[in-house]
Formats: sequence, structure tokens, C-alpha cells
Amino acid sequence: MRKPINFYIANVLARISRRLLLLLGRNATHFPGVVALKICPNILKYLEKPDILIGVTGTNGKTTVTNLIGDILKNENISFVSNSYGSNIVEGIVVTLLSSTKLNGSNLKPYGVFEIDERASIRIFPYLKPDYLVITNLFRDSYRRNAHYEYIRDLIDKYLPKETTLIVNSEDTISSFIGRDNQKFVFSVAPLPGETERRDSIINDLYYCPKCDHVLIYDFVRYHHIGKVHCDNCDFKNLAADLVVTAVDYEAQLITVEEKGEKFNYRLIGNNITDIYNSVTAITTLRQLGLTHQTLIAAFKNLEITATRFETVSYQDYKVVRLLAKGQNPVGTSRTLDYIRHNLDDYQATAVIFVNEDYWLKERPMEIENLSWLYDADFEYLNQPNIKQIIIGGKRTAEYQLRFELAGIDKSKLFEASNQMDTIKLLDIANLKTVVILYDTTNIPESKQLQNKILEMFKEVV
Repeated sequence: MRKPINFYIANVLARISRRLLLLLGRNATHFPGVVALKICPNILKYLEKPDILIGVTGTNGKTTVTNLIGDILKNENISFVSNSYGSNIVEGIVVTLLSSTKLNGSNLKPYGVFEIDERASIRIFPYLKPDYLVITNLFRDSYRRNAHYEYIRDLIDKYLPKETTLIVNSEDTISSFIGRDNQKFVFSVAPLPGETERRDSIINDLYYCPKCDHVLIYDFVRYHHIGKVHCDNCDFKNLAADLVVTAVDYEAQLITVEEKGEKFNYRLIGNNITDIYNSVTAITTLRQLGLTHQTLIAAFKNLEITATRFETVSYQDYKVVRLLAKGQNPVGTSRTLDYIRHNLDDYQATAVIFVNEDYWLKERPMEIENLSWLYDADFEYLNQPNIKQIIIGGKRTAEYQLRFELAGIDKSKLFEASNQMDTIKLLDIANLKTVVILYDTTNIPESKQLQNKILEMFKEVV
């Protein structure tokens, strides 16, 4: 393909800007793409793609799934390019492809694994046609950006290349029916022995049958609209799964995966049900690339959830837990709060520190979202007797305090700090055993600082 002169100018200047930003200690995952697109708006058309291209999109879990796939490919010494630590919109995709191509735009990598923002499909799919597209799930998300799940579902469906093979979640009957004419591989987590349903979530994004508009019958609810469902008025129901998690042994830290009648035991990485979904998503994807279960089982022995999402440090009987609770994302936050409710209930005398969107107020005030999302998130899950304190830090403490009060949490448990780092001054450290820090993607460095300081405070108590 003959390339225009502005492609070469954009290519060179974007590479120079990336090199300069890296020298300055910046990530350089977005701005060089801005430069390139300003000069050559259709630069994606001229950058060659990896031989096999895997896209990962969805409301929640796409970063983790992208990282899991990348970690396993790396473990197998398979060369690939990925934006797993960078921007997942079109600018970030451009930067990633620049790192895997020559100056003339020719490809250097056999595989590409790209996290793709679900809204960016309108700009990406006309040029970047994945061989495989993973859709982790679809929920309502940021009110300012993602409006309603139907908007995102229809956007992906409209621009989805017909030749793309989809990898979808059987229990998510919103995303699994995208691309009715596309080939699909379907994964599932069956109702597990002893598993408790979660029918108390505020959000259920799929109440009516998308085929005939009758009220759906939920036979099993894992959380929100994720579960086993059918319509009594038509034939709508979950897609049959190709690969199923049939059992989880939390004591032995194993999950059992069944495919074509054969069962395989994988190491469990993370005790949250969302971690299990992320694992089976990655397994299903890599099976389509030809990796054997034996190869994947060996690779899973070395995998860990990234410490920016979940981390526990301890000293004697004291624990400090960091959990990502994505701001402006009610379902992501609810899943974290539910994890605290059911997995940390054996911890005595717990405090929860909630640090919020200071970053947006300081640096991007015009992008602040209204806080209606707080009333979709299940803050009621923190109304537990073992949670002795909830400390809110930042500029939006009044809004969060009101939401906690409406969740029925006693006012005597609620404390406010004017900034994130001052939250630890309000800890009744002598009477606590565990502190949980809930933070946003913009608060990762501060959450780590808080964790280290609280651990030192526990050491002083001992």
C-alpha cells in the first residue's frame, strides 16, 4: 500500500515525542498518539498490524484479562505487542503500533494484545480488525461517557468486523448476543457447590427480554444481571458454553475447568468471583490460539493479580488491604464492596478508608462527573458489625457521607478528612486489626503510601 507523506511525518514526530517523554520519565502512552493523529488522522490505516490480533473490551476486567493473556504469552516466549500498561483509546493504540512497526509502517510482531475502550470501537474497528475480540461484560458505567449499556452494546455491534471471532461470557446475556453472525467461543462459571446468590444488588441492567420484551426469569443470580436466565415467552436464554468452570476449591486454591468432557485443575488466582471470570476468559482466549491446557496450567502457577488492583500486607495479626474501587463505575465499586462483605468478614475490628476523585477536581475540573453513580453502587454492603470505622478523604466527603448514611450506616462510624493522606490521622489504630483502603485508578500512588504508613502504625501498637 502506497503511504502519503503525512504518514511518514507523523510517524517520525510521534516517535521523537515518545522518546523525549520517556527520557523525562513519563509513560508516553497517549501524547505521541495525539501528535500522530493530528498530522495523519488515518494513520491506523497505514500501520501494519500483528499477524494475529486479540482485542479485549468490556466494562470491567479488560485490563486484568489483557495482562493475564500477555503474561502467559511472555511465559511461553511468544513475541507480542500490547498496550496493557497504556492508553486503551485510539491514541494509545497508535502509540502501541508505532512500537511494533518499522519507520515504513511494516509489522515486527506476530501477536498483538490490545485493551480497547468500549466506546473507541467507532474509531478503531474500521482500521484495526481483531482476529479475536474478548468482551468481558457490559454494565452501565460512567454516566458522562457511557450513558446506558444499550448505547455501548449497539456501538460495538455496529462497528464489529464480521470476520472477528468473539469470546464472550455465557452469564452476561447483554454482551454475549453481540455479533449474531460472528463465530463465538463461550465461557461460563456454572453455579458452584455452596455458592450463595446475590439478589440484593441495586443494579440489574437486563430486566426485560431483549427479544420479546417480557420480564425475564432469573434462575440463578451471581450478581446484577450476571447469572442463569430464560424467557417464558420465547426461546431467549444463555448461550451454551464451550468452556466451563465447574468447581472451585478455595482451600486447595484450585478451579476446575471442563472442556469437551475433560476436566483440568488450574491454580486459583484471587478469591473474588471476578478473578475467576478473568481467569476463564484468558484461558478460553488462549485455547483458541492453540495453547494446550497443560501449557496453561503450568503458566498459571506463576501468575498473580497485579498489585495495583489488590494487595495485602501484614504484620503479625494485623493486615492492610488495598482494593481498587473504580470511581464513577457503580458495578465495579459494588463488586469490591461485596468482596469486603463476604471475604473479609472473618477479620475483626476493621476500618475502611475511602479516597475519592481529588485528581479530577485539581487537574481536570471540567470532566467531573455528577455523583449520581453513588446511588447505584451497593454501599449498603459496608453496613457490617465488624466494620468499626469508615473514613472518607478528599474534596467530596459530604456527598459520600450522605450516601453512607442513606445506606443505614451509623453516623458514629463515619469520619471525614479534607485530604487523602490525613485519613490515617482518624484511625482508632489501637482497636483495629484490619484496615481496607479503597482507591480509584487515579489514587494508586497515594493508596500505596497510605498502606505503608498504616503498617508502620500497626507495628508501633505491637
